[in-house]
Amino acid sequence: MTSLGTHGPTQGSLDEAVARLLIGRLGRVPHLHDRAQVLAVSPPETGSAADTELAERPEVKLGYIKARALLVCAIDHLETLRLLVVEARAVPSFAHMTLLRGALEPALQARWAMAGTTDDRVARGFALELENLDERRKFEECVDDGSLARGRIVQLLEKAEGIGLTSLNKRGERCLTKPAIGYIDLLRILPSADPSMTKSSDDSWVYRFLSGYAHAKTWATTLGAEPVPPTAGRDHVIVCRVEAVDVYLVKMVERVMSVVEAAVSEVEALWGLPAEQHSA
Repeated sequence: MTSLGTHGPTQGSLDEAVARLLIGRLGRVPHLHDRAQVLAVSPPETGSAADTELAERPEVKLGYIKARALLVCAIDHLETLRLLVVEARAVPSFAHMTLLRGALEPALQARWAMAGTTDDRVARGFALELENLDERRKFEECVDDGSLARGRIVQLLEKAEGIGLTSLNKRGERCLTKPAIGYIDLLRILPSADPSMTKSSDDSWVYRFLSGYAHAKTWATTLGAEPVPPTAGRDHVIVCRVEAVDVYLVKMVERVMSVVEAAVSEVEALWGLPAEQHSA
C-alpha cells in the first residue's frame, strides 16, 4: 500500500506533484456522478435525438436504458477509487487497476451502445441485453437449471426477430445478426476519447494492461517490485516490496477517465441536456 504524502515524497509515498495530479483528475468524479444521475432520472429534452428516436422507434429504449445503467456502474468504480486516493490518501499496490478496469468496461459498452445511427442503437441495445441474459444463464446453471434465463433469452430473440434483428447460425439456431463486441475490439474501433491522442494504433493495450493486474499476472504485478535488504539470519530469502508505479497509475487514470467522460458526454448529447451540464 502506498500513501499519498502531503510533505513531499518519502519512501513508500507518491511524489507530491503526482498526488496533486491524481487528486485533480479524480476530483472530477463527483461531477460525473451528478451528470449521470441527471441522465438516470430525467426524460430526454423535447426535440432531442433521444426524444425523437423513442417516439419513432420505441424499441431503441433498451439501448438507452443499458447505456445509462452502464454509466452508473462505471462511475461507482471511479468514486471508490476517488475515496481511496483523495479521501484516504492511499493507493494500493494492485487493486486500483482492477477498479479502473471496472470503470473502463461499462464505459466502453455505453459508448458503443450510443454510437452510430438509430438502427445501430436499437441493435446494440438488444445485443447488450442478450449478453447480459447469457451471462445470467451461465450463473443460473451453476446453482439451478438455468430455465429462467433461457426463457428470457427466447423472449428477447422473439422480439428481436419481429424487428428484423435475427438470423440463423450454422447450427440453424436463431441468433442476433449483430452481437455484442468484446472490450478489446471496442478499444480498437471506438474513436479515441482523448482528442490529443492520434489513432495510429489501437488502444487495446490499455485493457490488457489493466487485466494483467485484475488476473494477478506476474508480468504486471511485479512491475513495481523493489528488492528489500535481507533480514539478519535469512540471507537466502529474496524479499521484494511492490508499490504502485507513478507513471502507470497516472496514465491509466487519465485514459479511463477520458473514456468515462466521453461516454457521459455522448449520452448527454443524445439526451439533449443544456450545455452547462457538459462542463466539468
